[in-house]
Amino acid sequence: MDKRRSINTKFWDDNFVVELTPEEKLLFLYLLTNSLCNILGIYEISIKRICFDTGLSFESISKALKGFERHNKIKYVHGYVIIYNFLKNQALNSNMEKGAVQIYNNLPNELKNKELGKPLKAFQSLSKPFKAFQILPKPFKAFEKEKENKKNKIFSADVQNLFEFFIQNFPVNTHPKNDKQKFEWLNCADKLINKDKYTMFEIKEIVQKFRADDFWGQNFQSPLKLRVKNKENIKYIDFFKNKLDGNIINREAQSRYNVPVCDHEHDRL
Repeated sequence: MDKRRSINTKFWDDNFVVELTPEEKLLFLYLLTNSLCNILGIYEISIKRICFDTGLSFESISKALKGFERHNKIKYVHGYVIIYNFLKNQALNSNMEKGAVQIYNNLPNELKNKELGKPLKAFQSLSKPFKAFQILPKPFKAFEKEKENKKNKIFSADVQNLFEFFIQNFPVNTHPKNDKQKFEWLNCADKLINKDKYTMFEIKEIVQKFRADDFWGQNFQSPLKLRVKNKENIKYIDFFKNKLDGNIINREAQSRYNVPVCDHEHDRL
């Protein structure tokens, strides 16, 4: 998938660019437009790759990079290119801003602490759209706060108990493999109890009943399915409860949800 970056049409009229040699102009433009360049303007690339793509020698590239750094335009450090004023020349929408923050957060700590953390004028220019990289921009404070709240969310004893029940009653290969997936299971248990208003007994009974069923044992392999809606726009927790109450969806539920009576739903999570 191609990436689009903004290059000002006055690029060739810039006093800095005008004074560059042809080789330096090629390198400068290459660093702004190559396929590894991201929306942040900070990316990893080897001198060997630059040599291959541009046809320039190692010596000419190294010399040009020192000149770019001397003029506070581009710095090459720890194998990373840092384009000082890249962000301010980009027309950022909310998704692009979010992507820039994510890219910054994934940079090596050594680079962020020793290079981007310095109070250099050029880096201040770089970080202007975000006030400072150490301080999140206003549009993302809420986003990061929400992430932090999720990360630090404390679940009740009932939710923890239900999570352990899920672990015991669903296949090992579907168990959470990281903190994000564990949160999804815990959050699902929390919503089943507090939002969908099912009791612990009801949820456990539904899981045990349908996990033991020949058909559903193969097609109900994650607790997350309980809050997913089927083709008739009914949550599976409701669908299972109706089947459990009447062994099939009772007529009242059929009328309420406008769904046909059936023995199985042929959906797989």
